[in-house]
Amino acid sequence: AERCEALAGKFPALLQDARLGFPSAVVPLHKACEHVGDLLISRALPGDTLSAYMKRLNKCDKRDQLKFGRICREVGVFLAGFHSRYVDPSTGRPVQHGRFHPGNVLYDPATGSIGAVGLSHMDASAPCDVDVFARALRKWAGDRFVSEFNRAYSRVEVGSCLIAKERAIVARAPSWWLCGSDIELPSELDGGDSDSSDSEADDEDAAKMQ
Repeated sequence: AERCEALAGKFPALLQDARLGFPSAVVPLHKACEHVGDLLISRALPGDTLSAYMKRLNKCDKRDQLKFGRICREVGVFLAGFHSRYVDPSTGRPVQHGRFHPGNVLYDPATGSIGAVGLSHMDASAPCDVDVFARALRKWAGDRFVSEFNRAYSRVEVGSCLIAKERAIVARAPSWWLCGSDIELPSELDGGDSDSSDSEADDEDAAKMQ
């Protein structure tokens, strides 16, 4: 509870972020007038854990392959946005979720929305979220879907800024770095307008895999 309160004080936006199941209230639990623990109350998020959803997919079904490829890209976009919103004010580094694996990622098939829970380990010095998720994804689905996730993460447009590791190309961009290898994000500077044909091409490539 103390850890969550400290995080909420440092990053107040956590309490209003509709895609994060961050504890918004703490209820002390008592037994015989003695404090025995705390009940953390978080926002209810739609969907199921991605790990549970993955188990329902047929790895040999091309439609499921295409569907899961799109989900991996959405998770990459979600994580890149998370890293751009939550930055350690003292170091300028993006705050890592700390436990960003499929068991803490929520996916809602009805809306396609992505969310995250298990945020009590958030820290700028926590293990790199990209690496943690990629390792878990590789074990279940293989390198192709890891590439889908990594590519979407690296290509997210953040405030029309082109960001690379340990440097900000645009003056108004925060001077923090992304974990992992050098990454360039498309922006208005290089004419990187978003194009829906990218996702269509991705789907066609995925369909040819098996």
